[in-house]
Amino acid sequence: MGIPPVTPSPIDKSPVVKHPVPLDLRIAQVDDRDAVRAFLGRLSPSTVRARYLQPSLKLAGPSGERELNRLLAANAAKHVVMLAVDGADVRGIGELFNQPIGRAELGLVVEDAFQGRGIGRALLRRLTRLALARGIRAFTGDMAHGNARAVALLQRTGRPLKTQVVSGGVQFTLVLQS
Repeated sequence: MGIPPVTPSPIDKSPVVKHPVPLDLRIAQVDDRDAVRAFLGRLSPSTVRARYLQPSLKLAGPSGERELNRLLAANAAKHVVMLAVDGADVRGIGELFNQPIGRAELGLVVEDAFQGRGIGRALLRRLTRLALARGIRAFTGDMAHGNARAVALLQRTGRPLKTQVVSGGVQFTLVLQS
């Protein structure tokens, strides 16, 4: 029994962005705390489930503060957090966690109203360049069953992608360099 497919929340009344927005992609800093907190608060339950694989996780209160602390903990050698920023607002977050033997775990999340506008792709491209410069040869990670957008994003890189269905989701390996 796995996690059901990710579907948009029927009560999500977020506006849909009609066109791409110019974004600044940069490494998260401690002074981004309020903007990241606001971003996490704007994520719908279905987006939270797709990113964190926890159906009942709430990114407000104590669990939200724990996630905020995790995202902004300074350890650039092992954990990179890249923000997609639109003015003062965070619209997406990409992460890589260095692992042994030339691998890094990848995590991406984009604000609901801005999904499908190239933000995830831009974050993935920037993190890929950074990973290759650090000698990382593959991204690994977990995603929810039915997360077709995430699979399509990884497939569109044109790089070898391996997936394996496991209890609770799908594990992937995206080969960056042989």
